Amino acid sequence: MPNGIWTMMLVDLSLRMKKFKAWSEGSKDVETLFCPGLPGAGKTTLASIVINKLRKAQEKQNSAVTFLYFSYNLQAEQTPIHMLRTLLWQLIDTLPSIPSEVTEFYCANQFPSQHKTFKILSENIEHGRTRDPIHEAYKRTSFMIKSDHSEWAYRVISWVFYARRLLSVDELTEALAAQTQRGNNCLDMNYAPPDIQIVISYCSGLIVASSSTEKIEFVHLTAYQYFEENHHEHPWIAKSLKEISLTCLRYLSFGQFSSKEEHTSFLDYAVHFWAEHTGPVQADWEVRQTAKRFLQNPSLTSSADQMFPANEHTYISLSLLMDGSQESGATGLHLVARFGLVTQLRDLLKEIPVSEINSRDPYGQTPLVLAVRHGHWDIINIILDDSNVDPNLSDDDGRSPLSIASQLGYSSVVEKLLSTGETDLNLPAFDGWSPLMYASRGNHTEIIKLLLADKKIHANFTSPDGQTALKLAVEMGFTDVVRLLLESGRVETNPSDSTSRDTFMTALENGDKDIIYLLLEYGYTNAIETSTLPSSAGLVPTVGLICRSSSLFTYDGSPETRRIFWMAVEKGFVDVVLLLLRTGKADPNLTDSAKKSALMLAVENKHKEVVEALLCVAPHADPIPGLQAAISMKQIATIRSFLGIAGVDPNTQDRVSGQTALMAAIQAQDLQFVQALLENKMVDINAQNWAGGTALMLAVWFKDLDAVELLVEHGADPNPSLRSWDGVTLRDLSEQHGVKRLLSPKKVRTF
Repeated sequence: MPNGIWTMMLVDLSLRMKKFKAWSEGSKDVETLFCPGLPGAGKTTLASIVINKLRKAQEKQNSAVTFLYFSYNLQAEQTPIHMLRTLLWQLIDTLPSIPSEVTEFYCANQFPSQHKTFKILSENIEHGRTRDPIHEAYKRTSFMIKSDHSEWAYRVISWVFYARRLLSVDELTEALAAQTQRGNNCLDMNYAPPDIQIVISYCSGLIVASSSTEKIEFVHLTAYQYFEENHHEHPWIAKSLKEISLTCLRYLSFGQFSSKEEHTSFLDYAVHFWAEHTGPVQADWEVRQTAKRFLQNPSLTSSADQMFPANEHTYISLSLLMDGSQESGATGLHLVARFGLVTQLRDLLKEIPVSEINSRDPYGQTPLVLAVRHGHWDIINIILDDSNVDPNLSDDDGRSPLSIASQLGYSSVVEKLLSTGETDLNLPAFDGWSPLMYASRGNHTEIIKLLLADKKIHANFTSPDGQTALKLAVEMGFTDVVRLLLESGRVETNPSDSTSRDTFMTALENGDKDIIYLLLEYGYTNAIETSTLPSSAGLVPTVGLICRSSSLFTYDGSPETRRIFWMAVEKGFVDVVLLLLRTGKADPNLTDSAKKSALMLAVENKHKEVVEALLCVAPHADPIPGLQAAISMKQIATIRSFLGIAGVDPNTQDRVSGQTALMAAIQAQDLQFVQALLENKMVDINAQNWAGGTALMLAVWFKDLDAVELLVEHGADPNPSLRSWDGVTLRDLSEQHGVKRLLSPKKVRTF
């Protein structure tokens, strides 16, 4: 029989039970019903059916049914106020109308007075409140743990409390076995508790094993919060941190693990989190000795390092992928440098061969590279103080410690590396970038200052793809970096050099005026005649300065000139446009690849000042394409500028729909411009667009009776039978848009 039918039968049976009947009928003998059960037993389903039955009966019994549902995942929302609001809403929902008392209460308290606000705050301040009853409940529960079982219970609670993630049943079982045994070379499960569920039961209900996830966790979030806030009341919690560290280290010291072995459930956790647990107790003598046994065994450390997924390393070594060799396994030095364990580093340096400090892991990383990459300043200091360290050894991507520190913005590390006097400032990575280039790309000004202060720096270092530190800063728009590089005097700025020209054009295209000013100031102004520059309150647009530089533009109409002209028109740099036009370096009638003229481009980008500049300075420019674009985009102010030019036909139609300036003015509902156009005797008031529509038909369409009146007064044909090319008449439009009257030249008539 399907589960659903069984459920309904059980529910029907439950509803017929005497206790339920007595309770639902209001018997004083049964005032409260309880429904205990394990998770997943169907308590929620049963409750919902009971609620449904009661709500169906509430109208007959003149009663109301309310309910609350609490979810563990919605604790933040399930406040007392929220719960009361929910109950009130359900009660009101059963009534035919909202009671006046509720409405009045809402209105009176929607905006509480200052007195009420002060009272509310006074009643809810933390000072003087009684101690949290939950705290007291957990405290009593923790002290209820029986003494003969306390050792196991404390271990379990400590693991759940300190674990960096939830532990599975198998993981915790192996962890407890490793924690209990002493002096063995392999994991002995005889030391594990025979039944983890029994051990969990020793914890007085504070710990549970989830049936759905098979993870061990606190019974509730508040239990964890209690131990977090009150661990000082339980000394065994603090002591267990050391035990957890020792357990992870012992487990990793059992030998080289294989995924095929029977008991390796705890391995993943131990590999990933041993260092986090060791950090706080790294100075403890027993921890140091146990850590040394693990860290001084290359086979163990290499085995542990291999357990990390490839994506947890910064990158995957190309050489490792090609040959899969493990000749250069990770040593203890690599692990402590990666995780920042200072005490363990000092212990290892006292006992390992001096050459090991420069050893490489499977990714070519030395301990110094790892320490820099993970930002462990204390580790870096100790390693660099060792006279045997080579600070220039790079990883398999050619990244040196200085390169990595420069990219990540670690100025203190860079300063320390430079202080050794042995660091190569210009050592490029395999991508061809120098440390200065990485610092420039990252906007790390303090590092750039340090690098530029060294006489050995090659500030003009160029990568195979043509990048320089200056060009990278310009591309990113880092003005301060550009200034630092230029002020140092180390950067060459030769306008005839292709790299410099590219840098310059990049700044121009980005529109970074401050950067352009700097570039001009430090090398691109040799040929600028300042006396001929236009003045605008002392601020000449920087792009205008560029356009005057004869060192950039050796002949008129060069590709660079055209490129800058189009860019200036598109971005609205009116001074650039004016300078190019006045010096004869730009042809306003040239079209781009899309056959657009400069006027069209300026109109499309809504740069009215550029349009006016083109019309004023270049009177031989063809205005019609620009006017057509302005009409198409209904840019009334720009249309006015075009029509102000002598000889421009006011009946010009745009290329897309055949609209005229008059039609655009009506669509924009600019009555003043409509009137101005109608006063121009050259305007064809009855002109038709490509669809056969007239200005009057558009005015009717937009229900603009004022425009209708103006048009008819100035001679627009008000014939109701006037038909567009698609068969729509003026009468059709007037009826469709609710305009029931049209004005004849003499009077209003309705049709």
